[in-house]
Amino acid sequence: MQVIRHAAISGLALALFAGSANAASLYTLVDLGDLAGGSDSSAALSINDAGTVVGWGRSAAGQRAVMWKDGQILDLGFTGTSIANAINASGTVAGSFGSAGFSLPAGGSSTSIGDLPGGAVFSTATAVNGQGVVVGYSTGSAGTGATSRAVMWKDGVLTDLGSLNDGAASGGFASYANDINAAGTIVGYSSASGGQHAFVWQNGVMSDLGVLDGTTTSRANAINASGTIVGASGSFAAIWQDGQISQIASVAGATGAATAYDINDAGWVVGQVRVEGGNQAFLWRADSGMVLLSTLLGEEYAGWTVTDARSINNQGWIAATASFNGVSHAVLLQAVPEPESWALLVAGIAVIGAFARRRLPA
Repeated sequence: MQVIRHAAISGLALALFAGSANAASLYTLVDLGDLAGGSDSSAALSINDAGTVVGWGRSAAGQRAVMWKDGQILDLGFTGTSIANAINASGTVAGSFGSAGFSLPAGGSSTSIGDLPGGAVFSTATAVNGQGVVVGYSTGSAGTGATSRAVMWKDGVLTDLGSLNDGAASGGFASYANDINAAGTIVGYSSASGGQHAFVWQNGVMSDLGVLDGTTTSRANAINASGTIVGASGSFAAIWQDGQISQIASVAGATGAATAYDINDAGWVVGQVRVEGGNQAFLWRADSGMVLLSTLLGEEYAGWTVTDARSINNQGWIAATASFNGVSHAVLLQAVPEPESWALLVAGIAVIGAFARRRLPA
């Protein structure tokens, strides 16, 4: 099994880290709050390059799709339970309300993506690219096992993307689309021979991305502009580059599963890993390895634990969820200073973690 760790780091990185890590945060944390009258809980699920965040919050009426912009939280106005899963560069939001997926352009009105013919009335929109093409899943007809099917909504038409198992005599025909990039390449996961497998869909063809050695399942959660894909295989965070799958090496002290949820165009990855005490969010870079985001916060954020990270933009800003005194809120993590000037500091943390692992007794 190929495992991606990190490149060797110069002594300069360690010197910078030693002198600066306790002086200032590498990330600032902005508590995005919740809707008035709710149960004081919210989650951030997507962020665009303008720094606009979407997700969900709770009002007195229940869970609502929300947007955080310019320091304000906005209920997107859907009736019943709703969630905002994604936002593109122009501000178009994709999500679901009740049993329908939606696309909501900035300043416009929402449109349901509909559902597949012959199936139950159900769909969910999980992602939207810069051209406004939406992907997600919808319940298929009896001929496909009346199960969820990966779909693409483009120019008002909902298309069934199929499954890796279509045409097989058994094994199920479910599939789910999780992301789409500007080129229209779609990733997700599907029923397959031997278990659930990650897929990439391109030019009408769905291809199996395979699994890590020693595992039987995988799922693809995100794809960036260059086609690099991240997700999980078995209990390991995984990355696919040029069609090859590799494990993303976990942090020292990890006690359970890790999943990569998003990747930006620079190749920075965010996700979640199980450590002693519970789940924590991580940031991974090829040159520094996996680091818990909570460790990149300064002393002024003592008591905060970043528990989940679902989205990272091209400025390195992260849409995440964090807890403080038992309350879980959507948060925005902003890199300070700019990513180029603090990358060596992150690398220093990774080196110290690697050194600690080597010093642990057998």
